[in-house]
Amino acid sequence: MESLKALQPFWRHLLAAVLLFLALAPSPQARGWWRALRTASLASEAGRPDAALAALEQALALEPQAGGLLQAAAQAALAAGKPEAAMAYLERAEAAGLESPALRCQRLEALRQAGDLAAALEGWQARPACPEASEGLARLAETAWAQGALAEARGAYALLLEHEPASPTARLRLGLLLAAEDPERAPEHLRAGLARTPDPLAADLVQAIEIARLEGDPAFTLAQVGQTFARAGEWRLAAAALQRAVNLAPGYVEARAYLGLAKEQLGQDGLADLQAAVEAAPQAALPKVFLGMAWLARGEPQRARAALEQAAALAPTHPAVLADLAAAYAALGDAASAEAMYRAAAENAPQDPRFWLLLARFSLEHELHVLEVGLPAARNAVALAPEDPAALDALGYAHFLTGDLLLAERLLTRAITLAPSASAYFHLGLLRAAQGRPAEALASLAAAVDLDPEGEIGDRARRALASLEP
Repeated sequence: MESLKALQPFWRHLLAAVLLFLALAPSPQARGWWRALRTASLASEAGRPDAALAALEQALALEPQAGGLLQAAAQAALAAGKPEAAMAYLERAEAAGLESPALRCQRLEALRQAGDLAAALEGWQARPACPEASEGLARLAETAWAQGALAEARGAYALLLEHEPASPTARLRLGLLLAAEDPERAPEHLRAGLARTPDPLAADLVQAIEIARLEGDPAFTLAQVGQTFARAGEWRLAAAALQRAVNLAPGYVEARAYLGLAKEQLGQDGLADLQAAVEAAPQAALPKVFLGMAWLARGEPQRARAALEQAAALAPTHPAVLADLAAAYAALGDAASAEAMYRAAAENAPQDPRFWLLLARFSLEHELHVLEVGLPAARNAVALAPEDPAALDALGYAHFLTGDLLLAERLLTRAITLAPSASAYFHLGLLRAAQGRPAEALASLAAAVDLDPEGEIGDRARRALASLEP
């Protein structure tokens, strides 16, 4: 492991000293200490931090005052992912009066692993003389980014750029974080990152910020940034930008509606923002659509239908609104209305494969009008997006349901080749079973379970497996 590499020079010096000690005083305790250290050294070289740590604990039990071992034990604990143990060794080293840049840097890594990202960042901001500062800062930045700790991620990436100014990842990430907070400062970093690596979201943000600047309204710029993040599915950054927009302009209805949507996507309560947006703009469809989506996600299809029917009355030809209303009807068990709305959505956007795919999937999943509706809709989706695995999966399943097993097999295999999915493997498993190929059916269904262990497709595949297994 990378964390153990730093111990190799330490081991060489320590073992040499122990050999000298043994030559001068070859006591049984000293020999036991030597064996523990030797075991720790070998485990370290083999990349086994848990074993190295256990051996070091034995050595420290024999010689608790061996302060030099505390640093080695802390490093082994960090390599083993045990920050609490590492911190305990570091506290013992501090109590013994030991102090060094390496110990300070180990403490920062222990704080990161323990999840105290703010304290870790504060320590790094003191500019400690760490021999592997770039690696430590990169770990902190990535952890903060993954956990959505935006302030800590921004600080860590800014510090990382001091060590690696040419890092495109650090440039782009810092640009994204700044866009959600201070869009005026973001383009410089986004462009610098784009000069080295393509990134569609960064390019979209630069364009959105440049266009929004013409309005001269910071709230508008933040709202446009937030919507750009929302379209990319970056909900934490979207929520951060939109919250700032609403703070600057509390009556900004569109920003508040998007903020409510972002909160809901993050598992937070966005209903208050959504309802406030609906009340502030009763003739606007967008807040009602987002409110309907929120109710639908909460398992409240009746409330979702009410909001979405109001939205559809205001935007009767908008395909996304019609598709959301179709989903509400489907959740209520009103298959006829759902099919009609999915069909209307597709017909109002005939060149968009997404809405044909939604219509096809509804027909196929419910086995409703497959020949008249599901099969033609899936054909349209594939014609418009011939390399879309989801469309090929739907068309393959449609041919399976209508009895053309050879064409179904070819389409499903093609879908899996392009992008393995639980749905395509599930449908292929059903096809293999119908072809009398039980071993291959079991393999395909098992793959579906592996790809979607907690989802609906995985559950259906698991039930199909149970019916096939002897």
